[in-house]
Amino acid sequence: MFAVGDLILYIIYLASFLVGMMMFSSKNALRPRQFLRQTLFLLGALILCVLLSFRGKQSFLMERWGYIVLSVYATLWFVFTYKVGWLRFVYTFCSGQLVGQVYSRLCSALIFLGGWSDQYQPQNILPMLFIRLFIYSLLYPVLYFLLARRIAADEKFEQHPLATLLMGTLTGMLLSYFGEVGTVLREQGASEYLEICSLQALFCITMLAFFYTMWNDAHRLAQEHAEAEIHRVRVEQLNVLNDVITDVNIRIHDLKHQLAHPSQPKAMQELASTIKGYDAFVFTGDDELDMILTSKNVQCIAHGITTVFSVDGKALSMLSATEKASLFGNAIDNAINYLQTVEKERRFLTVTCSANIGMVCLTFRNYLEGEIHFDSSGLPQTTHKDTRHHGFGTRSIRQIAQNHSGAAAFQVEDGSFTVSIVLPQNDQLSC
Repeated sequence: MFAVGDLILYIIYLASFLVGMMMFSSKNALRPRQFLRQTLFLLGALILCVLLSFRGKQSFLMERWGYIVLSVYATLWFVFTYKVGWLRFVYTFCSGQLVGQVYSRLCSALIFLGGWSDQYQPQNILPMLFIRLFIYSLLYPVLYFLLARRIAADEKFEQHPLATLLMGTLTGMLLSYFGEVGTVLREQGASEYLEICSLQALFCITMLAFFYTMWNDAHRLAQEHAEAEIHRVRVEQLNVLNDVITDVNIRIHDLKHQLAHPSQPKAMQELASTIKGYDAFVFTGDDELDMILTSKNVQCIAHGITTVFSVDGKALSMLSATEKASLFGNAIDNAINYLQTVEKERRFLTVTCSANIGMVCLTFRNYLEGEIHFDSSGLPQTTHKDTRHHGFGTRSIRQIAQNHSGAAAFQVEDGSFTVSIVLPQNDQLSC
């Protein structure tokens, strides 16, 4: 006996599970040349649903086996469609199951309330289909924008293996228990079925929120680790630059004495070469900041970028050496990376810092042609394709400003890109 109701339920279950997994998957993980593979999969899925629907009214065990077969089929499709590691696979599989169960339980509760729970009655098919499509159109967009969107964009996907395994175990055990109890109560027509459906939907939503929190914590720790590594490298660069500056100062001191013998052309040539490099030095009144800006100024000269530095280094005494390296390094590096792409006569960078009425105003301004897109928080979006290793700089600048009760703003005006930072000199806003 062929049951149309079973066919619809199987197709809806398969679609809800697949869409749930796709919500948490990155588009960049798709394997190439998918058209033929997807066509064969859809054809096979339809044939499988039709074959499973030929059993008519079936026992609980046979019904569960039908859904298990579809789950295995959908899992194989995911494995052959997306190229992901096992951690992301477990996370995506469990999340897809949870989203599908939330959808299924909400639909079952409303269908049970309406008295259309017997899918073998022809008059019940249209109301069941309408309710399922209606809930689908509401539930999946909400879950995508609240939970899945950020996870899908995280291509690196940092997650602890034990936490992922625990997540898979809990999801499988509890969904199996709720499924068995719910099926028995539905067949008996018991009023407790509504409570089971509501409890299962609430449990699945709680689990999704818990898994999202786990991912968010792991993602935040990965970002902090990356930023800490950037700071460590910058501190090492400062130490190296300090040694270079000390060496140059010693050489200039020695060359002053050699000037007493101008008849030596070699000494004169060495002096001219040294003084030419010494022109790149920036003096701000702060030794740490001098090393940072001198290093960046050398890079600017090498790339033909005209620079203007008017920086009162003593006004930034509230910042640590690491914060200075990160703040100035990120802002100037971003400007250098962009200015290399424009004509040489348009390559200019201005850095100013001054204190006034207890506030320190720091500004980085460089030439800009075209447009820059900003995200919802006001940060400029990275132009690099690899978003995993880029985009930390502007977040670091804003975080440093906020750590000192200040603020950072990014804006485009009059053909230039400006980073404006305001800091209280005593880390206390008085205005």
